[in-house]
Amino acid sequence: MDIQEKTGTTFVIVTHDQEEAMTVASRVAVMDHGKIIQADTPARIYEMPGSVYVADFIGDVTIIEGKATPKDDGYDIAFAEGQPDLHAKTERQFGKGDTCHLAIRPEKVAISNERPDGVANAIRGTILDIAYLGNLSTYHVALPNGQVVKSQTANTRRLSNRPFTWEDEVWLSWSDTAGVLLEG
Repeated sequence: MDIQEKTGTTFVIVTHDQEEAMTVASRVAVMDHGKIIQADTPARIYEMPGSVYVADFIGDVTIIEGKATPKDDGYDIAFAEGQPDLHAKTERQFGKGDTCHLAIRPEKVAISNERPDGVANAIRGTILDIAYLGNLSTYHVALPNGQVVKSQTANTRRLSNRPFTWEDEVWLSWSDTAGVLLEG
């Protein structure tokens, strides 16, 4: 990066290391079988992937498949019998009953003991696994239909003071703009 800054030369770096690509590049191209699937800034690739492939390729993500129904300024997503519909705002267009995929990053999913008020999406599940990463913990939560949703929280408390452990029943929630609705 120092050489690039000093010389003002454009560099093309080919890497399979996502962290390297996201930290050193001003633009990233995600390729599949030699074809560019999406090219954009690292932030836009991560926050606004153009396809399920790109969402799944860059970073950690939960993909929930469902059927879209237009509602208000977005879509309700029916994803499992007996589960409440999810809601996502998007500028993408879907017809009633179209297959869609909601891509939601773990850091955008809140986890709590009580059902949160005033959020567009709240679902109940059971903690299957906890990935302790030092500064962060990722909770793998199974919904009654078997879908696993990840929630990531900063470890601001000592381990003995954390509110959740394996097999706890918890609520997961996120805003209607936290996820990205993608075509099926």
